[in-house]
Formats: sequence, structure tokens, C-alpha cells
Amino acid sequence: MPDLPDFYDVVIIGGGPAGLAAALYAARGLHRTLIIEKAAPGGKINQTDRVDDYPGHYQGTPGPVLGKAMWDQAAKFGAETVIAEVTGLEPHGGVKTVHTTKGDYQARTVILAAGGEPRRLGIPGEAALLGKGVFVGRVEDPAALSGKAVAVIGGGDSALTEALRLAEHGAQVTVVHRRSDLRAIEVVQDAAHSNGNIAFLLNTVAEAVLGEGGVTGLRVRNLSANATETLDVAAVSVKVGFAPNTALLDGLVALDTEGRITTDEWLTTAAPGVFVAGDVRADAAQLVIAAGGDGATAAIAADHYLSNPE
Repeated sequence: MPDLPDFYDVVIIGGGPAGLAAALYAARGLHRTLIIEKAAPGGKINQTDRVDDYPGHYQGTPGPVLGKAMWDQAAKFGAETVIAEVTGLEPHGGVKTVHTTKGDYQARTVILAAGGEPRRLGIPGEAALLGKGVFVGRVEDPAALSGKAVAVIGGGDSALTEALRLAEHGAQVTVVHRRSDLRAIEVVQDAAHSNGNIAFLLNTVAEAVLGEGGVTGLRVRNLSANATETLDVAAVSVKVGFAPNTALLDGLVALDTEGRITTDEWLTTAAPGVFVAGDVRADAAQLVIAAGGDGATAAIAADHYLSNPE
């Protein structure tokens, strides 16, 4: 293959923990490696104030610090980075083409580690008050909500973990969940139920976020009684799931019911030379450590493919 400026052995779409781990292992394997990240190296981890569950970081590490360290390590071994948005992918053949806002890049293998975005409710007031009391990621300054009433919408691990974090900072939290049962793991449910700053509204959906220039309330409807009420809250945290960034491969590889990509144990897809890692993968654990493991596995699989593409 010609060693053109835009030609790589491995192109990694996404610069979060999965993509950066993949870049580290690919570059250490002496493969010309490119990371394409649309925002900043570290991805969504940059929105996390502290990572407490990454092995070896027992005192907790700010997300941006951990993300920067991962990127520095990959760069040390020669991984290159371009900040651009991927607009298309041609995944077939011996050479794959990745189209971006900064031009086209070609590679013998591609690792999709693009993560995803938090799902939104699509209710009145949500978009207008985003960042003004409505949060779809983690609340960056939970201490600012100390002593205030906050609604957390959702019943999974991320919802209850956020509720606990806000409660620990002194917020009075109401968890609003559309089902009668929570979906979080038992240990998280137990912690939430035993926290005196957390209350629950089950069988209840949010219908509108209220306020002008800031959140003043949340209108909810109880599904059992079909009755509405307004919660007096100063903030709303939306934790209703995750939309994986898999549109690039939609129709080209198998997706599960949540839009994630199904793979074998080596994270290979139906498109030869195309691998996935992290939160875009079906059944992903959605943890930093799990994403890193995925990235390493995908890079090793790409190395095997490069050695024997048949």
C-alpha cells in the first residue's frame, strides 16, 4: 500500500476511553494509527468530575485528567489525532475510506468507538432550558444544588447513581420513573432507598419542564391515576438511556434493538476489517474500564487482521 499522508493501518473513530485504548495498543503494535474525535480527546469522560471506579485510581481522578493521560500515552507511541466530525464511512474492500469535515482518510482497518449521546425526553421546555437547570449529562456542579429540590428522570443505574450523587451534596431529590419497578442493580437501589434525601414517584412520566430562563418546576402525570401535578424543582436531570452513534454502520452490520452493534468475542463485525469498541457495542457495560478493555481487544483483533486479512 502507498504510504500517503492520509493512509493509515488503523483509523479509530472516537477519542473516548475505548478509542484511546485502541490507539495505544494499535500504535504500540507499530501500526500507523489515527484517532478521529469530534470534540476533545477523552470524549464523554471530560464531562465527569471524578472517576472513582478505574483500577489504581482509588482516590478518584477528574475525568478530564484521566482522559488527557490516556491520550498522552497513545500519542507517546505515535498515535495521531485529528479533531473532526465523521460524515461517512465506506467500510468494504481492502481499503476503507472515512469521510470527515477535515477531509478523507483511508485505512486498512477501522475501529468504531464513537460512543453515543444521552437520550432526551422531547417534552416542552427541555430543549429551551438545557444548561439552565436541565441536564442530560452529569450535573457539573452538584454543590450548587445543595438544599434545592431536584428531579431525576429515569430508573436505571445512571439515574439512581446521579440521584445519590446529588443527594450526597445536599439536594432534595425526587426520582421520576415511568415503570413500577426500578431497573438499577440491587446495591444501587438499596443505597437510594436508604438515603433520606431521595424520594420516588413511580408509574409517572414527565410532561413538561417549566420556567423562563431557569427551571421552576416539572409537570408530571401518574399513569395509574392519570392525574397530573407540578413538582417545585430547581433542576431536572434526564437519565433515560443512551443513543449509540452507530448510524455510520446502520444497514451494513447487525444492530440490536437499542441500535448497538452485535459482534463476536473479538469485536469483529460483518464488514471485514471493521471492529467496534465501547458503548456502541451490544451488551456493553458502559464503564470506563470496560471501554478500555474493548479498545485493547479491538486493536489486537485489528492487528490479527492486518497480519492475515483473508
